[in-house]
Amino acid sequence: MTKSIPIPLSKPSLLDVDIESAEKSMKSGRLVCGRMIETFERQLATYVKVRYAVCVSSGTAALHLGLLALGIGPGDDVIVPAFSYPASANAVEILGARPVFIDSEPNGFNIDVSRIENSITSRTRAIMIVHNFGWPVEINKIHALSRKYDIPIIEDAACALGSSIAGVRCGNLGKLAVFSFHPRKILTTGEGGAVVTGDLELAEKIKKLRNHGQDFSHGVDFVMPGFNYRMTEFQAAMGISQLNRYDLTLQERLKSADYYNRNLNDLKFLRPCLPEANRRLNYQTYVAFMTGDFRDDIIDHLKNYEIEAGIGTYSIPHTTYYSNKYNIDKFRFSGSLGAFKNIISLPLYNGITTYEQKHVVEALKKYKADKKGSRIKQTVKSL
Repeated sequence: MTKSIPIPLSKPSLLDVDIESAEKSMKSGRLVCGRMIETFERQLATYVKVRYAVCVSSGTAALHLGLLALGIGPGDDVIVPAFSYPASANAVEILGARPVFIDSEPNGFNIDVSRIENSITSRTRAIMIVHNFGWPVEINKIHALSRKYDIPIIEDAACALGSSIAGVRCGNLGKLAVFSFHPRKILTTGEGGAVVTGDLELAEKIKKLRNHGQDFSHGVDFVMPGFNYRMTEFQAAMGISQLNRYDLTLQERLKSADYYNRNLNDLKFLRPCLPEANRRLNYQTYVAFMTGDFRDDIIDHLKNYEIEAGIGTYSIPHTTYYSNKYNIDKFRFSGSLGAFKNIISLPLYNGITTYEQKHVVEALKKYKADKKGSRIKQTVKSL
């Protein structure tokens, strides 16, 4: 096959209309705390089918404020998936609480629901679930635990805008949920995030916390110590523009993911992740499992064909900070560590062509899975 244009792992889905919307907002002279934010929040809440949305400066800020609004602090425990981006645990740790890690489900990468109950104690204040790569977590048993122990569910739905399970959209499965609008996300405002909830009191508290603790109920007052976690007006304008076509965006991604699903099935060393009938995916990231310990060799192999591929995400307990603080060894969280070592993410973005995807598939088929083992290059403590 002739040499192709380099194929990146992802590209932000930004059209001229999105840029023009941001430019128009900037030219208005109102850069923060205006109508664009209010409109984006209202439309986002409608899309997710919740009552309230509060836009903030990042997905991590959304997690921080969501936990803080629930009263999480020193001495508290929060159930957290072991396999996720570190921000999920960092938001808990920053508040002085303790992340209680739960391993990944067998042959998967989301939280193992069957392991949660045994980790609940009198100090447990929340159960955080993460819809990794836009794959919804099986929620029914977690809802039962939430009711049984009166513990709220927090959704880290950073990657899951538009995904659903049993007809219910992610963001509408717990007490509150957070989204990210980072450039790797399908809907991006550069940086940015949001908290969504059906609880008016929580929404109002988060609005105060994002803006220095300001309260506008009776004039202007500062009623609590807060942060500068505001989203800008021009970011919101970009978000509104993309949200207006978001269903079409997801349809295009589904078509591209289906191409991989159909054409990678006959590879003996790679297992595509296929969703069950009750899950609707946004395919924020296209991931597959390797059947051997040679994921990083394949990433290097694809580089020779000018194709960018990457890992899935991280086994948080095995990163340096958490492994040192909580004395984690290689015999714990084996499912999470296995996912970290063996999941590969392949190029998928709006605008990827069939020719580009064919190039990825053909390059993978040229790989000889006869290596002795992969070199895990990412930063992780040697165990």
